[in-house]
Amino acid sequence: VSRCGDDVAVEVITKDTWSLTPGFSFDRSGGENTFSFSFRDSNILGLGKQLKVASKEDTDRHSRELTYEDSNVLGSRLINRSRIIDSDDGSNQLFALNLPFFSLDSRRSWGVSLENGDRIDEQFRRGDEITEVEHEIEDFSVELGFSRGLIGGFAQRWTVGYRYRRAQFSPGKDLPSPAVFPDDKELSYPFLGFELVEDNFDTAFNLDQIYRTEDLHLGHRFISRLGFAAADFGSDEDRVVLDGFYSGTLAYTENLLWQHSLEWEGLWNDDRKKAEDVVVSYESRYFRRINSRRSFFANFQAQYSKNLNTNRQ
Repeated sequence: VSRCGDDVAVEVITKDTWSLTPGFSFDRSGGENTFSFSFRDSNILGLGKQLKVASKEDTDRHSRELTYEDSNVLGSRLINRSRIIDSDDGSNQLFALNLPFFSLDSRRSWGVSLENGDRIDEQFRRGDEITEVEHEIEDFSVELGFSRGLIGGFAQRWTVGYRYRRAQFSPGKDLPSPAVFPDDKELSYPFLGFELVEDNFDTAFNLDQIYRTEDLHLGHRFISRLGFAAADFGSDEDRVVLDGFYSGTLAYTENLLWQHSLEWEGLWNDDRKKAEDVVVSYESRYFRRINSRRSFFANFQAQYSKNLNTNRQ
């Protein structure tokens, strides 16, 4: 508590939390053991960097993970995320570096991402694994974003970029392949993206996190990206690539929050004249505070898919 003159008193309350979070779990079911342990520090040496080391073993695989995240590279606005996963049935390496639109009035953004890995894609029936395929992935993207900043309560952002993604499949070792073997796909395409964000925010307490003040975006947000993966660019077939996201608030009062979101992705194969890997997902979240100790929460999710590659459930 600090006195500022005769009539003004300033009181500041701070709360500390442990940044080192260890985790351990063990389970035995059906004569099989499953265990995992992890260590995550979200503030290494007080520098604001995050490091996670984890190991997990179950009946299917033994995997080890190392993840590093830096939200302010060398004190800048740059964000870096690096991850290495090594499993008995595959591996994954990811490196991403980007300058995001860090405020609604930001004018520029850019990013680059590289991912390489292999894994086992399984399908299930009533909880039992029935098919599997080995899945190799190469994914590279680079993008550049532009905006005029916050105008009239909205920020409009345009993004141009290029992405290369290759998915290659081979039979698994322990289970049969799907009746229709999945198609290899190679996509090489430039893309154009658009984003619209409404400047409408508020704060809430004890909502999704215990005893924390949280920022709420109550306005509309729309993101969509369109690309053309032509054979002339290195793709295996001519395809149109589309994905996007929308979120908004249906109702908001001091004790009520009702929000929803819609997400979509898919391909149009121009050579075969059909849609591929179409997934549309909808989610609605309803929160009502009853009193200071009790709240009611409901969540609804729906998903539609069409012509998925047969490695996907």
